Amino acid sequence: MFSEDDLRLLSGLKCLKRLGLSLEEIKSYTSTNRCVTERSSMRDGDEAVLRDRIDLLTDHLARMETQRRELDELIDRTKNNIRLYNETAGRDAVNVSIVPASSLQEHL
Repeated sequence: MFSEDDLRLLSGLKCLKRLGLSLEEIKSYTSTNRCVTERSSMRDGDEAVLRDRIDLLTDHLARMETQRRELDELIDRTKNNIRLYNETAGRDAVNVSIVPASSLQEHL
């Protein structure tokens, strides 16, 4: 059977995986085998653990935000293409000029 600590660790691993952390990042995150969620339960060295985790998560968040911006741009371009194709359905598509994705936001 699994102990409460084992279940907590498994739950934490699942959460880190869903966040999109790499296995190397998860290994680094869990290397201390410490679950620090309350200041009152902190031990010597836990502040360094928290700083390392904050840095890791901050870096990961920055990568996710970059990915989101890139994905938002692709979504905008796709919506723009769909709109253009719908507008030109039945007409000669050779004469269609592509509208910048940024201008599509004004119409959505």
